[in-house]
Parts: sequence; C-alpha cells; structure tokens
Amino acid sequence: MYFLYFHAIELYLKAFLLAQGVTLGELKGKYVHSIRKLAEKAEEHRLDIMAQYKGAIELIDKTDNVISSRYLRVGAHTRLPFSVFDNFCRSLHQQIEPTVYDPTGITRRPELWPKPPLL
Repeated sequence: MYFLYFHAIELYLKAFLLAQGVTLGELKGKYVHSIRKLAEKAEEHRLDIMAQYKGAIELIDKTDNVISSRYLRVGAHTRLPFSVFDNFCRSLHQQIEPTVYDPTGITRRPELWPKPPLL
C-alpha cells in the first residue's frame, strides 16, 4: 500500500506539471522519480503543498521507503501512517483535478473513496 501511495503522489505531480507545460522530456530527464524535485517544481507553478506533507516528501526522499515498500526488506523502517499519505493524495487530487481534467473536456469516473475533510 505504501508503494501505491508513493506512486500516486508521483503521478499527481507529473500530471500537474504536464498540464503546466513542463515537457515529458524534462520530467524523464531532470525529475525522473524524485518526488522532492517534482514537488519543488510544482510549487514553482503555484501548487500548494501543505507544510505537513513536506515532511512526508523529505522522508520519501531521504530514506529507502519507496524501494523497501516495493520489495521485501527485513529490519526497522521509519514510516509515517497510511493516513498521512492518504490525506496528501486527497489534497493533491482536489488541487490538481481542475487543472488536469477541466481544460481537456475529459470526464472521469467518480472517486472511489468518500471525501472527508482534510486534516
């Protein structure tokens, strides 16, 4: 589940940046899979990443959380609760959905989760 949250965050940020005119070549070159670099670039384009999620970005960037969530690793890990990443994804979704979907005229299926207030 952690890996899916990490991947979702990366895809939200990439979708936002593509909608802002960042090229696919730039995303593949400069930003590859760095959530920290993607988030910094997204903030340059006025995406509001709340302070409580900046710590999550740093933890993802400074640890092997992404790899250890994908492959079996034994031993201690420093991880935040699922709820932090869930709320982070909800925050990104609320901000990015209008930017990414509205101009294209694409309609999408309704969300699968209810929208509780963000913490």
